[in-house]
Amino acid sequence: MSDSPRTRRVADEIQREIASLLATGRIKDPRIGFVTITGAEVTTDLKEAKVFYVVHGSPEEIKESSRALSDQAPRLRSHLGKVMRIRHAPELRFVHDKSIEEGARIDELLQEVRRKEGW
Repeated sequence: MSDSPRTRRVADEIQREIASLLATGRIKDPRIGFVTITGAEVTTDLKEAKVFYVVHGSPEEIKESSRALSDQAPRLRSHLGKVMRIRHAPELRFVHDKSIEEGARIDELLQEVRRKEGW
């Protein structure tokens, strides 16, 4: 993955467009829960894109949303090609972004240390 101005612009546009499709309900898959698109990365040749997301819900809801996003990838790719006016839209790979969960766990650990040490 590269962070050239071109790949960053394409990644930002992918993130915005997919987030918009999900927020407006234009992707109608009941398995997709409360999903937030947190970022995107595109390879320098623009052939592949990782789309990062978080799902708020139970482990089962997270699994179902993950499957649904993967199943919708070809449709989303086609839509991106039309909207972005690019000949070959990148292959989409959805990646569950665990940074929010990890941050919450770090906060819990810090709170525990503070309690034990009397802060």
